[in-house]
Amino acid sequence: MDFESIRAFLAVVDTGSISAAANVLFTSQSSVSRKIASIERELGITLLNRSKGQSSITLTAAGEAFMYNARQMDVVYKDMESLSHNPVRQFLSIGANEMSQVLFLNAFCPSFIDRHPEICLSIHSYHSSTIHQRLRSHLIDIGYVSVLQEKENEKTTLMLNLPLVLVTNRESPYYAGMNITELPADKEVYLRYSAQYEYWHNHIFPGKQYAVRVSRELMMVSYLQKEKRWGLATRASANVMSKMSDNIVIYPVEGIPNTVKIYEVIQNDIRPGRLQASEIFRKELDEYIKNAGL
Repeated sequence: MDFESIRAFLAVVDTGSISAAANVLFTSQSSVSRKIASIERELGITLLNRSKGQSSITLTAAGEAFMYNARQMDVVYKDMESLSHNPVRQFLSIGANEMSQVLFLNAFCPSFIDRHPEICLSIHSYHSSTIHQRLRSHLIDIGYVSVLQEKENEKTTLMLNLPLVLVTNRESPYYAGMNITELPADKEVYLRYSAQYEYWHNHIFPGKQYAVRVSRELMMVSYLQKEKRWGLATRASANVMSKMSDNIVIYPVEGIPNTVKIYEVIQNDIRPGRLQASEIFRKELDEYIKNAGL
């Protein structure tokens, strides 16, 4: 089984069709089909469900099982490629949600790069669910998330436990120390931090009455400009919002038992060629967070 056949199979999985995979690989559809057929003949299994009129592929049970092994082989091959092209430099890929970027990575990573020119960082911003998917596919090496999807092959470490504050505009009638239940539900700019947070939120404000729902904290700024609009954000992100707009103010409020958590997630079978860089990065980031008092 040659690596080009494995690469063709993964391209089909990632793009959703043989034609799209052919475009990505700059080859013909028949070439992609032959490569996948060669794997099937060698292993005596069927990888793809094939039916007329089907616009996108689906994997058989055997195809799903083989995909995990193919990802592993792809990781090892790419590690060998990196070693042959640059035997001195180490590579490390980080996936983080926006909150992690704002709270610590944006400040930590530039100084880390200066201290470690031998380590090439690749930093990506994704939602937590996408980070978990890319970790399992070994497309990133370390993930920083607020929502967990715990798996047997993952190691999870709690990095931060963050209280929430009220963010609003200067014209709004809210004040420090008010109770969360005094806020009008239909004026909220809502962000779902986690399933646990949503459960608490829906108990206080049932029926999805919010004015608008956003997917990232910093998106709140645009929607908070209207009078009486409000939202709940972590203190660090709220500070960034106040710098983005002079009209944004921050208040502590009562009745918010929930906090937002940030977790570090790695695979137990992290790529061998990236293990040392990963250990250096994680150790120094942990020290940075402790010293920063986050």
